[in-house]
Amino acid sequence: MAKSTVLYITLGSGAGINAIKYAWRVTGDTLSGKTIRSALGIKLAKENEKGLVFGANSPKPARVRINFEGGGSTLSFCDPSKVENVTINGAINKKTYDVEGKFRNRKISSVTSVQG
Repeated sequence: MAKSTVLYITLGSGAGINAIKYAWRVTGDTLSGKTIRSALGIKLAKENEKGLVFGANSPKPARVRINFEGGGSTLSFCDPSKVENVTINGAINKKTYDVEGKFRNRKISSVTSVQG
């Protein structure tokens, strides 16, 4: 059985609001490691990470569609404060997305914001 990895995005920190660590499980370590995860504001949870919230309906992080050269795309959560940098500024364009399975060693062509 493949090892599960826990990823999270911190939402609502600052302005006197308690931060929420919106968390989810994935099979394996996705998003090609630290570079792409960092650009999207996604953190890798430590073994004993405290305060993770799984399955919350609201608030949820923003979502983006990662488009690949030659076709195909995948969805990912993104820290709301990072959306402009990855969509408009192209922070992860041309980076290699290397996830086991369907999108192995694919170059990112663009990232777009997803509504809803």
